[in-house]
Amino acid sequence: MFSIWPSPIRAALFLALPLVALTACEDQAQQQAGGAPPPPTVTVAEPLVRDVIEEAEYTGRFEAVEFVELRARVSGYLDSINFQPGDVVQAGDLLFVIDQRPFQLDVDRAEADLSQERTALRLAIRERERAEQLVANRNISESVFDERVQTEQASRARIQASQAALRQAQLNLEFTEIRAPVSGRISREQVTVGNLISGGTANATLLTTISSVDPIYFFFDVNEADYLRFARVAANQGDAERTRVTLALADETEFINQGEVDFVEPRFDFETSTVTLRAVLDNPNGTFIPGLFAKVRVPATDEFEAILVPDDVVGTDQTTRFVYVIGEGDVAEARPVITGPLIEGFRVIEEGLRPGERIVINGLQRVRPGAPVTPEPGEIRDVFAESRP
Repeated sequence: MFSIWPSPIRAALFLALPLVALTACEDQAQQQAGGAPPPPTVTVAEPLVRDVIEEAEYTGRFEAVEFVELRARVSGYLDSINFQPGDVVQAGDLLFVIDQRPFQLDVDRAEADLSQERTALRLAIRERERAEQLVANRNISESVFDERVQTEQASRARIQASQAALRQAQLNLEFTEIRAPVSGRISREQVTVGNLISGGTANATLLTTISSVDPIYFFFDVNEADYLRFARVAANQGDAERTRVTLALADETEFINQGEVDFVEPRFDFETSTVTLRAVLDNPNGTFIPGLFAKVRVPATDEFEAILVPDDVVGTDQTTRFVYVIGEGDVAEARPVITGPLIEGFRVIEEGLRPGERIVINGLQRVRPGAPVTPEPGEIRDVFAESRP
């Protein structure tokens, strides 16, 4: 029979086959001698037991405590603007000046009229005094004397009218200087120098707006059920209008801003099925501005003791939630638990777990229920202790 292998090669293969078989047998024997692989290593720790408060979270908006639209009280041409847009102004600061010349003329005219009426009054007084002597001597009739008295009284009335006209002219002159009625941050000007401004109460020209900065309000709406929970907690605390809340802005992950609820709308809104609450916050740096949205947390329960575990160690098996508990012999058990609310990233365990038991907090993917593990002691970061003052 013809073969492609030379005779020396066939001889070498026949000699190597027993060696390969012997090596395979030795490897199998070593595996049998070594036994099963060691149990997987996992990190374990005891659950936290802390006094906590369940909080409800809402979205709301900031609004200024004081907001003013500046409008002129008198009409005229705008003469000067004495601020920069975005400035923080104080109550009483001069912001706009309307051309004062026409109003100064009105003051001068009113002063002249008053001076004229005072001169007329002095004359009327002298004539009335002479008439008193003449009527006493029966040199003039009683009717003539009455005319002198009436002339004096009319002159006094005209002086009062002139004084009122002078005060009105002076007030209009004062109104040409438009000052800040409140302290706060001023917006941009709505008109420029040289434009005619309409004053008065109807159709008055809007000049600019001022929003107070510190403190600032935060409004948010809660549904009926949450409002009732909040009201009960507030009543238990004994101060329903000073419940403390925490806020987080859009770029913040932690609720680090402190405030207090100072007002609850006394009427339920049937259209939105909500009640409006208002919190007040300090704003010394002006970080919060009106119209800005934020999230707020409000206490929804009284303080209670709870067993807490990191939320990511709680597993789900269809409708059951569980945690891996390490029991005797370091055997892992998938313990069913009843969970409560999520607080600061920790899940409240209402039933199924006892204080002091060891739970798996790292290496969950290597755990098999009923199988042993190699536990390594770990520690759960106590964010509740860190947040205490």
